[in-house]
Amino acid sequence: MLRLRTPKSFGERKNKSNTRFPNRVFVIACEGKTEETYFKALDKPQYRIYVKSENIQVEVLEKQDEKDTKSFPTHVIALLEEYQEYYGADNEELWLVIDRDKQNLSKKQLEEIISKCGQKNYNIALSNPCFELWLLLHVKDLATYSTEELDSIKQNKKERAKSKKRFLEKELSKLLDGYKKEKIQPEKFLPYLNLAIKQAKSLPLKADLSTVDDFGTTVYVLVEKIAY
Repeated sequence: MLRLRTPKSFGERKNKSNTRFPNRVFVIACEGKTEETYFKALDKPQYRIYVKSENIQVEVLEKQDEKDTKSFPTHVIALLEEYQEYYGADNEELWLVIDRDKQNLSKKQLEEIISKCGQKNYNIALSNPCFELWLLLHVKDLATYSTEELDSIKQNKKERAKSKKRFLEKELSKLLDGYKKEKIQPEKFLPYLNLAIKQAKSLPLKADLSTVDDFGTTVYVLVEKIAY
């Protein structure tokens, strides 16, 4: 039995346009609800004003069991493997969206994941330290931060041992008058895609992932393909 939910009309537009089959389909597997909500928004009619590309489709793979909280990259890769086995992937781009997550993922493990994805022709959008960095790039110019503040962003530590939130979550909450990982508001980010992409390109982490411990995010590569 597949662990992903049966997708709704893969390869067909969800709106009632005359175009039934999109030119480009992006199939995305990600670790958490934050990323899931963000990428789903790129394919919703109310947010299409921010997406200049026409005739594209974005499908975010969902686990069959909503109570399944496994988010380790190998579990996320399994969603792509199941999709490919069940539906094939002749005309789709398959993407894995993951965090560097140094607390739980060693550099060797990450490099093995990158190698496996390369063998299977899966693309990777990596964020170091986490996806919240990509969100922050929409709403704040990193050049306005002090060296100490930038270091706090890079480290993304919890301020207190019992705290559930890390620095980037708290920073987004301060900037946006509230932020919840499980229920982000895409309209607070998508109008500023250009700023996010521009800033991400200037950071040390490069699209080829040759230095996975560098600060940055390569989510911009995927978003540029979808939106432009």
